Parts: sequence; C-alpha cells; structure tokens
Amino acid sequence: MRRDRLGPLAAVMGFGAIYDLAFGGAILVVPRATSSLLRIPLPDDPFYLRLNAVFLLLLGALYVLPALRPERFHPMAPIAAAGRVLGGAAFALAWHAGRPAAFLVLGLADLVLASLTFAAWGRARGGSPSP
Repeated sequence: MRRDRLGPLAAVMGFGAIYDLAFGGAILVVPRATSSLLRIPLPDDPFYLRLNAVFLLLLGALYVLPALRPERFHPMAPIAAAGRVLGGAAFALAWHAGRPAAFLVLGLADLVLASLTFAAWGRARGGSPSP
C-alpha cells in the first residue's frame, strides 16, 4: 500500500461515511421531510424504515475507519464498493418496477460512489500485490 496514494481513498470513504450517516440520520430523525424531499411515500409500518436507518448509520460509522486510517483499513474499500454496486442495482430495479424516480437517482449515486471507491482503492494499491 503506497502511503502517497492514500488520500483519494480516505476522501472517498469519508464522503461515503458522511453520505450514509446523513441519509440514515435523516430517515431516523425527520422521516416525513426526507420522504417529501425524495417524493417517496412513507411505509405504513415505520419499523423497517427505522431499521434501514440504523443500518445506514452503522455502515457510515464503519466507513469512518478507512477514511481516518486508510493504510490499516483499506481492505474495507472493495467490500464497501461491492455493497454499493448491489445497492445501486436494487435501487435501479425498484425504479424499473415502477418506484419513484428518486430510486434511480439513489441507485446512480451508489454506482458512482462504488466506481470512485474501486478507483481510489486501486490507486492506493498502486499495483502492489499486497491486499
């Protein structure tokens, strides 16, 4: 792992942390405003929405580790990127099945973050065989 190439990885993981923490916090604290902003109806049973918010908060907190210490926690980056690809695909499929356009936007955001994460991780590795 090349120390001189860790800055972009730290930055993209930090952005991912902020993105997930903000989104999870918004869903948990102000679900009506978030729903209105995204033009997505709130579910009748708020339990699963709150559970998703907790997962996003946990995920965002985990992303803080490679943001602060990329030389130690860089192996989390490809896992994070793969998760974002899956999330992006799930959002895109939901949009394709008739959900609001916000699902497509969120899916594209996840795919962009996944691409940036993979690229920053590859750059940080600098072609080194070490994981």
